[in-house]
Amino acid sequence: GHTPRVVTETTRASQVGDEPVLMARNTQAPVAVHPRRRQAIQTLLTAHPHVNIIVADDGLQHLQLARDAEIIVQDNRLTGNGRLLPAGPLREPASRCNTADIVITQHSEPKPASGSSVSSAAMPGSGAPMQVTMTLEPVSVVHVETGRRLLWDQWLTEYHHVPAAAIAAIGNPHRFFDMLRANQITLSKTVCLPDHEAIRAQDLTTITTPLILITEKDAVKCDTLSDERLWAIQVSPVFSPENWVDAVLTALNQRDC
Repeated sequence: GHTPRVVTETTRASQVGDEPVLMARNTQAPVAVHPRRRQAIQTLLTAHPHVNIIVADDGLQHLQLARDAEIIVQDNRLTGNGRLLPAGPLREPASRCNTADIVITQHSEPKPASGSSVSSAAMPGSGAPMQVTMTLEPVSVVHVETGRRLLWDQWLTEYHHVPAAAIAAIGNPHRFFDMLRANQITLSKTVCLPDHEAIRAQDLTTITTPLILITEKDAVKCDTLSDERLWAIQVSPVFSPENWVDAVLTALNQRDC
């Protein structure tokens, strides 16, 4: 809509989008949305004047925003064919990977560690971007209909031998499927939907397995969907170097001084 919105406990994904609702629920941090990021920020600070760090998701191309650090996140497709939308997947030229402060590359499976720590000397303003790798690891599973939550190992013990399928409406659904397979899950069927699209009852009619695995991002859109087979996988990122966030904050504090 035309008016910036602050996400609250009662805000639904249909009102502001799936990712803002998921981020607000998981972090308890204030979240505001609007196509013009400056308006979202102004609304956010009016509602939460104590905020002193703002992360602008998909904010790289919003050139009106001043920024203290630029973080590019990509998966193992990297920059794809290197072309801008609609000819390719990029919102900004591939050369921006050389001018950002940090480039985080997500892999489906863990990569050899490039070092367990990094010094603040390699942070924003130091020249070449810091390269960080990330994988997502399942930590727990939530039964969408009842809210029952099991730790990943508990869920594997109870359901590992039950036939399962997976459906995902994210930017690269195969990332989700590959993560499940890398963590001992055999999938009899996978279904890919466009990013941000809500899962509908008819999307599940062709799936006959007793279990259907979905992402947390998709689960926030299932408040009106009733299917006892749905389980949402809760994941946690694993970074290398591990302390990149601390190093960024240290560098930014030094810059302010």
